[in-house]
Amino acid sequence: MVDAYDRGALRPVCAACNRPADEGSCPTCRGYRTGPPEGGGPSGSVLLAVAAGLLALWVVLLLVG
Repeated sequence: MVDAYDRGALRPVCAACNRPADEGSCPTCRGYRTGPPEGGGPSGSVLLAVAAGLLALWVVLLLVG
């Protein structure tokens, strides 16, 4: 539960642990974290390779059909 803001910056403060909510210090504010999880998700190069493969498949299907 976030009900206040840190006076030093515009960061919401957790009412349960009284720390910035985006740090996820306690179970109450852990779900508040706004950024992507650390080390999660595919890298940019993997996504680029998948996109290139799909584009090549699309071009081949256009030429065949």
